[in-house]
Amino acid sequence: MAELTDVLHEFVARYRARIVAKAAILGALSLGVLAVLGWRLRLAHLHPGWSAWLPMTLACGLVASLSWWVRRHWLSHHSAAAHLDQALGLQQVT
Repeated sequence: MAELTDVLHEFVARYRARIVAKAAILGALSLGVLAVLGWRLRLAHLHPGWSAWLPMTLACGLVASLSWWVRRHWLSHHSAAAHLDQALGLQQVT
């Protein structure tokens, strides 16, 4: 039978992998939208600074937002134990 700590480490690893995968998918889709925006701005014959500057500024905001989101949802081993205790209705011994 697996030790509780091994199960907890596996739970945290799977949860973190899902968070990273979701952030990567959201980032890739958003960068695709920003690339299309830059392409459309270039086709509109705007100043080249605008067609590059606006998507790059939005991309920086995207990176900051995704970093904040990942940090907010990231579980440490201690918080994972507390989450499992609460989900299973167990009392955590302090």
